[in-house]
Formats: sequence, C-alpha cells, structure tokens
Amino acid sequence: GKITSAVQLGGTLDNPSIALTGEITEGAIASYPVQNLALDVALSDRVLTITKFAGTQGDGSFSAVGTADFDGAANVDIAVSDIALGMLTRFAGVEQEVTGTVSLTAHIGGQTQHPEADLKLTAKNGGTNGATFDDLTGEAQLRGSVIRLNQLTVTKYIDGIAYAASAHGTLPLRALTADRDETLDAYDQLDLTIALDNADLSLIPVFSNQVEWALGRTEGSLKLHGTLAVPRLDGTVRVTGGALKVKYLENPVTDMQIQIDALGDSVVVRSCTGRMGAGSYMMTGHMELSGVEPTDYDFTLVMNDLAIKTTFFDGPLSGSLHLTEDEYWGEKLPKLSGTIDIDRALVSIPSIPETDDALPHIILDVGLTVDRHVHFFSANLYDIHPSGYVHFGGTTHHPRTTGSIGVRRGDTVSYLRTVFKIREGTATFNQPESFLPEIAFYAEARLTHTRVYLSANGPLAHMDFRLGSSPEMSEEEIIRMLTLRNAYRNGEGGITAADVLSIGLQMSILSEVEDSVKNFLHLDVLRLSSGSGSLFETKDDEEIKKNENEYNIEIGKYFGDRVLVRYVQGLGAASDKHRYGIQYDFNERFGISYDREGSDQLIGIEARIRF
Repeated sequence: GKITSAVQLGGTLDNPSIALTGEITEGAIASYPVQNLALDVALSDRVLTITKFAGTQGDGSFSAVGTADFDGAANVDIAVSDIALGMLTRFAGVEQEVTGTVSLTAHIGGQTQHPEADLKLTAKNGGTNGATFDDLTGEAQLRGSVIRLNQLTVTKYIDGIAYAASAHGTLPLRALTADRDETLDAYDQLDLTIALDNADLSLIPVFSNQVEWALGRTEGSLKLHGTLAVPRLDGTVRVTGGALKVKYLENPVTDMQIQIDALGDSVVVRSCTGRMGAGSYMMTGHMELSGVEPTDYDFTLVMNDLAIKTTFFDGPLSGSLHLTEDEYWGEKLPKLSGTIDIDRALVSIPSIPETDDALPHIILDVGLTVDRHVHFFSANLYDIHPSGYVHFGGTTHHPRTTGSIGVRRGDTVSYLRTVFKIREGTATFNQPESFLPEIAFYAEARLTHTRVYLSANGPLAHMDFRLGSSPEMSEEEIIRMLTLRNAYRNGEGGITAADVLSIGLQMSILSEVEDSVKNFLHLDVLRLSSGSGSLFETKDDEEIKKNENEYNIEIGKYFGDRVLVRYVQGLGAASDKHRYGIQYDFNERFGISYDREGSDQLIGIEARIRF
C-alpha cells in the first residue's frame, strides 16, 4: 500500500535509533486488503517499542503493542478479531484458498532470544476446497523448545448435533525440523493424541477436494510419535454405518463399515465394506510407512454389481482389483492389476485426456470384459450392443492396449439424421500410447430407390467417414439426399448456409429430444427419420413425390435380451402408413423377424457371417 509517515533517525551505526509514525489508508497483507493501518514504532538502545500497530481487515481488526529488548525480555501482546482466516494460513505457507474468520490473542514473553508464547484462537465457518467446518478452537503454549498443544478441536454441526475431532500433546521444535535420518531422544519426539470418538466423517471434505459430503460417527484414537519427517502412528479407527459422496459419481457410498489399525510404521485395513446402490464392495490390505510415504502396500478391492453412475457410464460394475508396488524401467510405481466385468450398462465413450499429468503414473495389468447386454449409445452417432475383451497394459502415461470389441447384428449408427444398419463393426485396441481404439465399421441404409453405404475407419478421435451409394453418386449429392430431400429432388444447386443450419439443427437439437424422450419412456429404440417408414420399396416416382415431405417415428422395447417389439408410424399430413413387428435373436449371428403393414406381411431371416 501507500504510506504517509514521518521517520526520525539517530544513534550510531552500531546502535541506531529509529522512530516511525504513519498511516496506510489502503493496502494489503498476504494479498488480503487492509485499511486504516496506524503505525507508531521505535527502536532505541536495541529495544523495539510498538506503541501502536493497528488496522482493520474486512469487518474485523488487528493490533499489536509491547516491547522487545534484543538483549533482554520481551513483552508483546497481539489481538485479532474476526479477520479472514486465509490471511493467517497464507503466512503459514498454505497456498489453497481458505474461507472463514478467526479471532485470537497471543502474548510473547520470556527472553527475546528465547521467547515464551501463549496463544488462544477461535475460527468460525471456515473451510477449503468447497468443504467447511463450523468451529475451530485451539490453545497452545511455547516453553523452551517445546510447543504444548493443550487443545485443538474441529467441530461441525449436523441436524443440531455437534461432531468434533480433537488433538492434544507436545510438539518439540526438534521433531518438527529433524531430517529423516536423525535419531532423537524420547523427550524430543512428537507425543500427540488424536481423539475421534466424537468425530464424524463429515470432516473428510475439509481434507479432500474429491469428496463432496460424508457422514457417519467415528470411534477410536490415534497417537503420533517420532518426527514430522518420520512419524509413527498407533491406534484404531472404526466407522459404522457411514456414507460419503465422491465427486463425478452420482450414487453415494452407503452402509460403510471400516476398521483400520495403525501399528507404528504400518497401517492395516482389517475391514472396509459398503454398498453403492444395489451392489457392494469389500477392501482389505496393508501398507508400510517410510516417513510419510506409503511403501510395500498390498490392497485388494472386490466389487459386486456396484451401481456406478457418471456422465458417461450408468450400470453395475463387478470385478477384482489389486494395488501393489512394482518397477517399470527401474522406476518404482503403483501397479493396478485385476479384472473388470461390465454388463447391463449404458455407456457413451468419453474423451480421455492425452496429457501426461492428467492421470497419476500407474503400472497397468487390467482386463476388461464387455458382455453382450452392454449398450453403447450416443444420440448423435451410435446405438450399438458391443461385446469383447480388452487388456490394458503399460502405464497410464504410456499405455499398451490389446483386444477388440465387436458389435451385434442389427446395431445402428446415425449419420446426417439417417439410421444406418451396421453389417460389420469392430473396435480394435491397438493404438500406441493411447487408451482409445481404432474403429472399423461398414453400414448401409435403404432409401426409396437408392442404397447408401457408410464406412468409418481410424482412431476414435479422428475417424474417417466415407459415403457411397448404388447407383453411384458423389458425397455431396448423397449428403443432400440424406438431409435435404426436397431440394435434392428439385435439382437445386450446392449446399447453402441455410442448408448447413438445417443439417446442424437435425444433428443436435432433434437428437437431444430423442434421447430425453427415450429415457423418460424407458424405451430401447426411439428414432425420428425422413420417409414414410414403409418396409416395402417403391419405384413409383409419383409415390416418391407424394411422400417427400413425410417423416416417421419408430419405437422399440426389448423383452429380455432376445425379443424386440417395435412399431413405426408415419407422421406426414397424408400418411396412413404404420407397421408393427417382432424380432427374435437366436444369438449374435442369427435372428428372425416378422413385420406387418396393413395386409402385407414380411418374414425375415438375418445372418451375420465373417470370412
């Protein structure tokens, strides 16, 4: 800030005297704005005298008065009332934004070279990373080279009930600054007790920004010994009937039962079970502590139909994962191995970040099985039921993937608002340094008197789409035929800006409407398409012209995993076309169908043969 002041200098170079009076009207301390800071400070004969050091911060205030003889005693009092808590945490080296207000009183006495201090503080409505606590109180003393923590309590109120975690004990300054290889006597080591009997899991979000909320009473206590560089932890923590909500997952974890034992330089998870939706999980394991770094860890997680719901996955998840430590090209890294089974899930393939620091560096040895009831769906692109096996190896920074996933007979893709039936389709996981597969599929659609062929090849993020037809036409002609039937048949010129707008509206807004309605009605198939919807082709130009403004809607529902019942209704002003049918799949390769349209009937047999 800007200061208006008067300074008087005197004394000698070896023993100077300085007297400063002044005011800072607007300024900042630790990036927090302060106002009306008044100063009256003097140094004379190696004695610092603070007559006035006072200002305001937000709705609070702070001040300090007293003397400090550099060759003798100190007697300084500091008072803070309702200033921003983040102002103090910034001084303590905490870079994260911290909310709340704090009040404290501190007295510094003893000898200036070896001071003694007494501190009392109270913080309210504080928090960080979106999580909050209601009250924090603390009382500590510095005597000699030891901080005596008489009390430090964090409290959160839930439905009028107070849940608190507390700590007390001694913190020798040698224990806070000792190196990892130093051995200290017992009286120079930490002796801190952390009591959790009145605590609650709702305090977890204060320490982790990946947890939105948590609840559940905890039991037990922990004792901290050793040094800050090489701590030793003893005690037991138990949780019964807990719950928490992890970011990015819509369903919370419930019925949590946990017992963790700390055995000095190791931690053992005796039991850790819970539920997510109708599914459950169980985790056990142990790890050693090398200082504050975990080592020699061995954890196993067993999942049984966990109800996972995210923006790109909705369905049960089963499998077993094993986390250990291993080496990769001479570097010690965590290793994740095991199997994951996906069935009866709705999936839309997400965009996976390619940056090295987006994921932690972990060795991978994980197999993924996609069963035949999985549904991959995107309103703008695909509606398929894939199955197959993929293995993820290498590391998260340098993945090596193998395996493939194939689609079932009768799956579809949507392109330019036209539904194409896939004849062949595979996703082969063979891309170096990538989790994404290479796609190869071939599909076709039948339009009045034309067959249109769609093929796509290449990595998922950069697929090369190609259109063909019989009789043969250019890609621009095919696009116009698929999206702008009237203009195409009337022989108008190239695609205009209005045409592009029309295509965009069809591919975005209508697809979102279809997706929402389908989910609301619990349908497996809902499509809005151009044309009358008739099963039977016609070569009659008059009939084509008559139906050129018509659309149709198709709905379908699976009963079990083999029987599909469907109904198609024309939507044109003069349309009376409607048909209904049933399809039965013997397996992924063969099926039969029956459709009826007025007095016409069609029995179909469809086969998918690879050679």
